[in-house]
Amino acid sequence: MVAVGKVKPARNTVTPCGGATIRSFESAIALSDVGPSVAFVANLQGRGPDSGVMPPELDAQVVNVFKQIKLAVEAAGGTPDDILKVHFWMKDPATGRKALNGEWSKMFPDPESRPARHTSSLPANAPNHLTCDFVAVIGG
Repeated sequence: MVAVGKVKPARNTVTPCGGATIRSFESAIALSDVGPSVAFVANLQGRGPDSGVMPPELDAQVVNVFKQIKLAVEAAGGTPDDILKVHFWMKDPATGRKALNGEWSKMFPDPESRPARHTSSLPANAPNHLTCDFVAVIGG
């Protein structure tokens, strides 16, 4: 029997654009020591990645969220292929799921190897149509 000790992996905050201020996501954390790292990215919203402006239309926010997903996973050293699960919160999940499908299929074109996806409800008075988070394993 091999003794296994508790090892706390290093936690690194990851930011795209060389550490520039991030207007579109709250936190991106990559945990790593040796081997693969796990990236936890929270509070991605539909703001424009360059402008930080939240467009009023659902479709425009969806496009921006997928841009943010790509920027965040790349900032952590990975690609969209490394993403295991994406959780979306939407004002209206019934119509929101349909709005996600086009960008989802573009980012993850192979239906046999897409990440898990879950959609929950945002409050009706939320200032944005959607928010998401995701988990990725990078370098595995």
